[in-house]
Amino acid sequence: MDTPFWVLLGQWGPSGVTITLLALAVWMIFTGRLVTRREHQELREDRDYWRNAYETSEGTRRIMAGQTERILGPTAEVITQVVTALKDEVGR
Repeated sequence: MDTPFWVLLGQWGPSGVTITLLALAVWMIFTGRLVTRREHQELREDRDYWRNAYETSEGTRRIMAGQTERILGPTAEVITQVVTALKDEVGR
């Protein structure tokens, strides 16, 4: 089949081309490849909402991690000193 596709469409005539394009549009709508502008805008707003929620959540998580490290930092040092002292005492 060496003949380009658009040449074959031209042989079908205007009504054949119209029917083909209409069938293609209907198929694209039913399979979700062609959406309305309103639906696309809703998808973009939904995407922006979830991106904002993620960024807020990550900011909160960073704050919590910083507070946990700040609270547990001195405690970890004391525990390390106690364990080191116990190892030294047992090792004698």
